Amino acid sequence: MAMDIIAAARGYIDRIVSHKALRKESNVGKVLILDAYTTQVVANVYSQTQILENDFYLVEQLGSDHEPMPHLKAAVFVRPTAENVAILSREFADPQFKEYHLFFSNILSLDLLQALAESDEHEVVKQVQEFYGDFIAVNEDLFSLNMGDSLRLSAPSGAFDTTAIFDRTAQGLLSVLLSMKVEPSQIRYQGGSQMAQRLAVEVDKRIQGDGIFHFTRQEGPMLLILDRKCDPVTPLLSQWTYQAMVHELLGLNNNRVVLKGAPGVSKDMEEVVLSSTQDTFFAQQRHANFGDLAGSIKELLDDFQKNKKLNENISSVEDMQVLPSAYQQLVNGLANPMCSSYPLTLTLGRTQARRSHSHPGTQTLFLDRSPSWKGIPRSGRSLTTSQSTSLS
Repeated sequence: MAMDIIAAARGYIDRIVSHKALRKESNVGKVLILDAYTTQVVANVYSQTQILENDFYLVEQLGSDHEPMPHLKAAVFVRPTAENVAILSREFADPQFKEYHLFFSNILSLDLLQALAESDEHEVVKQVQEFYGDFIAVNEDLFSLNMGDSLRLSAPSGAFDTTAIFDRTAQGLLSVLLSMKVEPSQIRYQGGSQMAQRLAVEVDKRIQGDGIFHFTRQEGPMLLILDRKCDPVTPLLSQWTYQAMVHELLGLNNNRVVLKGAPGVSKDMEEVVLSSTQDTFFAQQRHANFGDLAGSIKELLDDFQKNKKLNENISSVEDMQVLPSAYQQLVNGLANPMCSSYPLTLTLGRTQARRSHSHPGTQTLFLDRSPSWKGIPRSGRSLTTSQSTSLS
């Protein structure tokens, strides 16, 4: 069963911005309200231009101060936290917009729902829905919760208060399962990690306690939970594929790379967007090794020069007729990816060369290990391997 994290997140944003209750009306516009986290969720799968194309004239942060705008409908996409509900409750006491359509990125507790209902004295809330996009979609098969302090979960017991981090991890994982519309057939965890076991038990408890997870489909996939500290090798390895090298050497955060200060980078290229949904070249080459990437950029330059030459030699009506499609192909397929990928590749090469010069003895490490897995059977199904045991 194919799973596409980007398509799942994008699907929710599509449903919000094109919702029938938010269709364009005469003299009534639309505003999209986000919190700090859902801003990252939307930015990774949707561009500002695409939002504007759906007749949203304003995108702002939840709780922003401004004068009343009764000519606008508000679509609110935020996390279901007590803080966000408190901000919305204060907003409803003195509404700034004509009406509010609430979309929460995860499961909204009954207590918070009750608080919203009690605060809506002016009856400006037209709908409340749960759209499970509580994660950052990186690739079709990769997501992140963007928690910079998540390694604290792997620290010795009692070293940090990890209650909030643990709860956020469980919420994010459940959101991904709901967005994929799958219920795990079994949940397994790394046997040597108490934190992995604790998370597996918590996720299983929440799934069993909420009927929303019981999808009437074929048997779901296995959910495998690993502990970062049980894999000491990966952080020691040098990456040689395009996306991984950009992330490791330059920093890739929310599909953005900051090149400010890098040699030979023009001012308008100091921040580059690398998104597989907006950049065809990056989508095709993100897993290519550095040598193949350089060859692909060379081909891109050759194609650009070839197209430029063809466009300059126009001698007939037939040549003029193909101009619109040729120019569109040039802009979409060649000029745009060249603008970002060429300086990125040059900067990557320089950065890797400096690293190799500073650490001439660097070598690749390998570790042979056979981890043991334990698991929680789902829906009465027994585990499939002799290494697994069920929790009591």
